[in-house]
Amino acid sequence: MVYLVKLQKLDVTIERQKTAERDGSKKLVALDEELVQAGAKVQESLNLEKEKKKRRRELESYIEETDGNIKKCQNRQFQVKNNEEYKALLKEIDYQKKAKAEAEEEVLQLMESLETLAEENSKLKAWYEEEKVTLNIRKKEVEKWVNDSKQELGKNEIERESLIKVLPKDMLSAYQRVFTRGNGRAVVPIIDGICQECHLQIPPQHFNELKRNDKLMSCPNCNRLIFWQDHEDYQDI
Repeated sequence: MVYLVKLQKLDVTIERQKTAERDGSKKLVALDEELVQAGAKVQESLNLEKEKKKRRRELESYIEETDGNIKKCQNRQFQVKNNEEYKALLKEIDYQKKAKAEAEEEVLQLMESLETLAEENSKLKAWYEEEKVTLNIRKKEVEKWVNDSKQELGKNEIERESLIKVLPKDMLSAYQRVFTRGNGRAVVPIIDGICQECHLQIPPQHFNELKRNDKLMSCPNCNRLIFWQDHEDYQDI
């Protein structure tokens, strides 16, 4: 029975290490995605700053062009031949001045916005660099955890193979049958007469037989293989 207890402990450990490997891979993917999202957040803000700068240049070019048109119209005032042409010219000058004023107002707003955005982006870029360092540290920790689990898993699987070789076939068959049916819990301890899996008390006679530790026994309630944890054979396991 001692071998079966060792086998159960190994199987629990092996499953935990396999889970650690799977979880570790998921965590690494999640950390990569977190870094991508952080980078996307910074890039989005940088792109916005770039678009605003482009718009400001376009407006400044438009203002310069409009200012030239206004001067041309003003110079033409002395060349008009009738009142209708003069009124049309004044109307065009007024339209150009309004358009120039609107563009200048938008430029002022953009300049204020860009000043704030530049400051925010400076902080964002610094935050991103810090985030990269933090996430890379976390990745290394997870990678180490996964690699350590892999190494321990390999050792435990070798130990399991060695253990199986010395187990009587009938005991191994009983273990495998209960292991499959019991969701990975084939061998459980009895403490103070209570099964630590189903948490029900086994009959006194059953418990007395179990304490002798001279045969394979199972819990009459959940049918898992059981052992008396206080027996001296299990103190060093």
